[in-house]
Amino acid sequence: MVNADRQLQDLGEKTNMNMDLGVLLNETGQVYSFKFEKGRITKVGNEDDVEFLISAPEKIWRAVFNQEIDPFVATTQKKMNLRGDFAKISKWYAPCSRIFQLWAEVPVE
Repeated sequence: MVNADRQLQDLGEKTNMNMDLGVLLNETGQVYSFKFEKGRITKVGNEDDVEFLISAPEKIWRAVFNQEIDPFVATTQKKMNLRGDFAKISKWYAPCSRIFQLWAEVPVE
């Protein structure tokens, strides 16, 4: 879904979005990691040794994926925790926002 999205591909190319991103569910400790090259996912795994790791409780992740709160806003409000350079990831605000919009379309139990 992410790699097929033309808008994300354009944003990733324009901003040179190359990074390793992990998302962590606090309650379970489960990590999902994604390697991005120019906005395209080139590797998926469960590594927590990534450049950027975003962690939050289930309640906050549900709010993000239901588009009730922006993940960058949640991070600045300390509802989510970011391990990594916030200033660096901020330059990829547009493609990261698009990624979360796309992920919000995936059904979650």
